[in-house]
Amino acid sequence: LGGAAQTTLQAVSSARQFYNWCVAEGLRTDNPAGRLPVPRPPRMLPRPISEADLMAALEQAPPRIRPWIVLAGWCGLRAKEIAFLRAENIHVENDPPMLLVASDATKGSRERLIPLSAFVVAELAAAHLPSRGYAFRRHDGARGPNAPWLVSHLVSDFLRDCGIPATAHSMRHRFGTRTYRACRDIRAVAGLMGHVSTETTSGYVAY
Repeated sequence: LGGAAQTTLQAVSSARQFYNWCVAEGLRTDNPAGRLPVPRPPRMLPRPISEADLMAALEQAPPRIRPWIVLAGWCGLRAKEIAFLRAENIHVENDPPMLLVASDATKGSRERLIPLSAFVVAELAAAHLPSRGYAFRRHDGARGPNAPWLVSHLVSDFLRDCGIPATAHSMRHRFGTRTYRACRDIRAVAGLMGHVSTETTSGYVAY
């Protein structure tokens, strides 16, 4: 396979998943992709949004996008986790307030609890979220959650339109960086971000 290591890694992963499906459906008895060599993924450098840009984005954000920025920048949620977040998993009545990232709303299946600051609690209250069901309703009238790609694109497009050189994911990098600087515990940060390995977390933390 040609191309960069990350592209090759994604291609191998897709091939393995496809042949696993073939085996599960009885179309094959083996997974030929299981023997493909997997390149080591390149080390990702942290790209946190700057504090000035984050606050400028928050100030200009429309009501639909503002809570997504808060959840990404102050809680480290992925686009999928924002899209699939259910109102029942936002526990502002707890002491301290907590947000549960459920197993069916995240990458992989590792549930985690994220403590909510007074700022985040106030922002979620101001967003007037529903008391049950998906926290962020679709705008096309259809049932179910927003598509994760839509959350990512709407936030990133908004940032671009504001002239801010950042993406939705760079807000997650901001969360990792700020949290590590506050606690200096990479394992704690990994747990809050939903990472299995602290090596992955180090790619989000600008020391």
